[in-house]
Amino acid sequence: MRRTFSSNVLIFVTVLLMLLGCGPEESITAGEIMDKVRGTWQGAVDVHATWELSLDMGVIQDQLVVEMWRKQPDKLRAEVLEAASIEFRGMTLVSDGTQAWLYNPSRREVTAGEPEAIKLPLVQDVIESIDELIRTADPGQVKLLGTEKMTAGETYKLEMPHPDGGQALLWISREYWVPLRVEYTSQTLGKGTLTARSLELNTGLSDSIFLFEVPADARVTQTGGAESQALTLDEARARAGFPLLVPAYLPQGVTLTNVFQLGEAIALYYDGFVPFSIVQSRSEAIAQVPQNGPAQTIALRGTEATLIADEAQGGIFLAWSENGVSVSIAGAISLEEALRVAESLG
Repeated sequence: MRRTFSSNVLIFVTVLLMLLGCGPEESITAGEIMDKVRGTWQGAVDVHATWELSLDMGVIQDQLVVEMWRKQPDKLRAEVLEAASIEFRGMTLVSDGTQAWLYNPSRREVTAGEPEAIKLPLVQDVIESIDELIRTADPGQVKLLGTEKMTAGETYKLEMPHPDGGQALLWISREYWVPLRVEYTSQTLGKGTLTARSLELNTGLSDSIFLFEVPADARVTQTGGAESQALTLDEARARAGFPLLVPAYLPQGVTLTNVFQLGEAIALYYDGFVPFSIVQSRSEAIAQVPQNGPAQTIALRGTEATLIADEAQGGIFLAWSENGVSVSIAGAISLEEALRVAESLG
């Protein structure tokens, strides 16, 4: 008798759930999810989003908040609202599709040129890599790991290869079919995360958002878009056109990891416990000191140098000129160590 009663109750509950539409959730594959994401992401006429970014490229690490506006086919605006490093704070990129401007308020400098030549450093590379990830993901290599609830709502959690090596995890909104969070490892971009603080699609963005007015106190530099080239130290010495300065002293555990040429400038990147960079050029642009903190004039190497020590964020920017060459040292390095490195250059 008890079995009959239990069976009848089970049948009744099952029928009731079916009538109410509360049956088992319809299954969906990882490939079907990506198809929906592509349709939404690539089909959007315009996108307005605020992203929280965590970047770790070894020599360059930062925590940023970036607000972005994009409008098809080729308009873009991005503003760095928050950043740990002095150089990124307040940086703004605007492109109307035919002309682009990159404004660095810390240097009061605007770089203008063709959109292909002007980018928001690192940030734009990361965002574009996510676009490529969504566009080119092979459904056969995408794994559905399950569902997860975030502050912004329920999501599907996916795992897939990153386009240039490494892996990526994506949290896709089950309501809007857009990425709400991305974690990635990459051979060229290191590792990092993007989390959507806010995200809107197809709101009818005005073209006026993508106009740029040069600040009255800013210096404008036109560029042809020289791309950075990875070099060996010997190649950098040969190409510099001036005696390249290399430190004889480095903080413990710090080593030279990368050497790049960007236009006339040579950049040496050092990684370790206190990552920093040394940039040298005959151009005076790199010696323009950021204005986000109080500047000091100090004696260094027989001349005067300008120093900004950002104690709150633990950053140093040190710049001077000698023998017609502008030199700067910047990074998460103490003032004492930065001065020792500078004095050892030869």
